[in-house]
Amino acid sequence: MNFGCTGGAELVIDSTGFSIAGNRPRPFLSAVKVLRRVVLEDVVNVEQHGTAVRLAVRESDTTSIVQILALDELDAEHIVSRLPTTKTGSFVPEMAERAQFSRSLQEVSPKTPTTYALLIINIAVFILCAVLGAGVIRPNPQLMVKLGTNFTPLTLDGQWWRLLTSMFLHFGLLHLSFNMLALYVNGTVAERIFGSLRYSVIYLAAGISGSVASLLWHSQANAAGASGAIFGVLGAMIAFFLRNEAGVPRSVVKSQLNSAGVFVLYNLMMGASSQGIDNAAHLGGLSGGFFVGFLLSRPLQADRVEKDWTRQWLIAVSAIAAASLGMIFLIAHKANPAIRNFGGVKLGTPIDQLIKAKGQPITRGGSAYVYNSVDSRHNGVITVLVTSEKEGRVRAVLYDGDRESAPPEIPYLHGLSKDEVVTRYAPIRGSQRSDNGYVWIYFVGGVEVSIQNGVVVSYGAFDIAQ
Repeated sequence: MNFGCTGGAELVIDSTGFSIAGNRPRPFLSAVKVLRRVVLEDVVNVEQHGTAVRLAVRESDTTSIVQILALDELDAEHIVSRLPTTKTGSFVPEMAERAQFSRSLQEVSPKTPTTYALLIINIAVFILCAVLGAGVIRPNPQLMVKLGTNFTPLTLDGQWWRLLTSMFLHFGLLHLSFNMLALYVNGTVAERIFGSLRYSVIYLAAGISGSVASLLWHSQANAAGASGAIFGVLGAMIAFFLRNEAGVPRSVVKSQLNSAGVFVLYNLMMGASSQGIDNAAHLGGLSGGFFVGFLLSRPLQADRVEKDWTRQWLIAVSAIAAASLGMIFLIAHKANPAIRNFGGVKLGTPIDQLIKAKGQPITRGGSAYVYNSVDSRHNGVITVLVTSEKEGRVRAVLYDGDRESAPPEIPYLHGLSKDEVVTRYAPIRGSQRSDNGYVWIYFVGGVEVSIQNGVVVSYGAFDIAQ
């Protein structure tokens, strides 16, 4: 039974059952309203964990798990008091197994200093950036680039330190808050499972893997945040429970894998439906964390610190080094981030070669040659701007039209606000305002946009060498 409500939901409990009303997000679509009713006779195994209430609902041949997040612990206690106390036969043993697992975690790693240190560092860096003018609610993307985001053109130009520094930078308070909550919830468990040193290696390796994946996937991106590293922490825990060499009870393994899987899949689905979420970094971090976590897993035994793990470390370091060389190879063969082709036209092409390749334009005015972007049946045109009739080379290519006809080299930008496009492609190389109210903005990576009334009306690429 999947309620999947986010952003707050209404829970009503009466003498025969309870109802939940709220909104469920859908990838690429608007949220759908949800109204579900559960009969109290079908509710079993109610338990409370802080502000969370977890229960099982028996439906014909299956049993579904429902989790309700209350406003506070008192509210959670009130919800539990209104629900049945019935427990199934397997519930008590499973509770005992979970309790034993929790005790084992406390025994092997009673403290989690690395997680708290990471929380403090991320929050401190955010405050420092805000003081310097990077913004609290609305970020300043150009300043964020200067402070060390993973900005594709600069990272590929030799500023490799951005792969690391970007892990500790966040675009606004909301971005920071979501990541720090996820880090606290998952990091404290992962640090107890692996130990502080191994956990630190996993976190950094996963974060850098996420940064590399983002760099390789996007031709132009201004990325930052701890989410790649946090996904890596989840990946490492998934690897640990899949190996299960520590004799963790089956019910605990199943519960932990389900929780981690739901978290990962839900966030990837949300990322797929939002332009501002970097799923490449999430998948890269998840893969890197799983890889290193698999290598560094060890049993949850109190005497594990007394054992010799030299062989495991040698294997892990060798494997990480080999993976790093593979990443370096991929990065070294990534094309120059500056855009050279757009809409079937190569920047710098002489006019005679342009006409030979594209044919005669549908209209021509001075230094502008206008072509259908796909064919006459589609709504979209490519405007090719040349340096001059005398020099005759393509200096810019712009697109104006609908999404269906848009060239693939640059994501569709029509309708985005100035702030949205600046956040994506900053820093700005230059800008100018025309007499008819248009504002032209030129970005370092070669992207050019035309803005009117605060939104993008055309966009494309310009030759940064000219």
